[in-house]
Amino acid sequence: MSLAQWSRKLRRSTPLGGVWGIVRPAVLEIQRRIAPRGKTITLNSTVKMQVDPAVYLNHPTRPTYESEYFHTFLDSIQAGDTVYDVGANQGLFTIAAAQRVGESGKVLAFDCAPASIRLLNKHVQLNNMEPRVEVMATLIGKQIGEATFNAAPSAAGWASAVSGNEKTTQIAVECTTLDHLTATHKVPNIIKIDVEGYELNVLEGARDLLTNHSPKVFCALHPELLKVLGQTPEQLLEFMRQLEYSSEPIGEIDLSRNCEFVFTRDHDS
Repeated sequence: MSLAQWSRKLRRSTPLGGVWGIVRPAVLEIQRRIAPRGKTITLNSTVKMQVDPAVYLNHPTRPTYESEYFHTFLDSIQAGDTVYDVGANQGLFTIAAAQRVGESGKVLAFDCAPASIRLLNKHVQLNNMEPRVEVMATLIGKQIGEATFNAAPSAAGWASAVSGNEKTTQIAVECTTLDHLTATHKVPNIIKIDVEGYELNVLEGARDLLTNHSPKVFCALHPELLKVLGQTPEQLLEFMRQLEYSSEPIGEIDLSRNCEFVFTRDHDS
């Protein structure tokens, strides 16, 4: 039994599951010493990448990770594209996109949770993607200025600009809009948004970008968190419809539960 398999068994066992919280730091340190350049995983049977052992210990085999959403997103990317990953978290989509855009392409990865930024930067370095990926520690929304963010102690934990829980800490972060950002950065061909209920705010702050440049948008919808802001998935779909975007669900859709859409717009619209 490998160290990762043993750690997973310990974590899931009862009553030994409580022991995992005690021994995990030591196991993680051993893993990092064994694999200082990270562990190699094959994500969704498609993309090989190096990840920090912390990610490997949480998901020792990682056979799938949002598989249908991931493949639909990745299949849309071509060499030379510019991709914005809004809500990049630990960077698994970021690294896969960077591999696909090639040396002539660019990926901008946005997150503002300190734990996620640390792991995101590490994954960029482990995979030698520094020339292709720019990490920006900022919240993307519908206004420019300072905002409050609920940060988790680890990248695997809950983090959101919408609401927190007993494990999160409120921090002040800088917020900007995609419309403002594209005044100084290359306009994206593809945008991926996964921001735990802040998705309509992100899109409202990208109105000019969406109207004038028609990037393809992959968006994860979080109905319960949208509700906290007084918003609904239907409002988001209507917002995109008014911008002459067509919407296509990825997988089975129930607008009362988390789901994913891809939005496309005819460039001649």
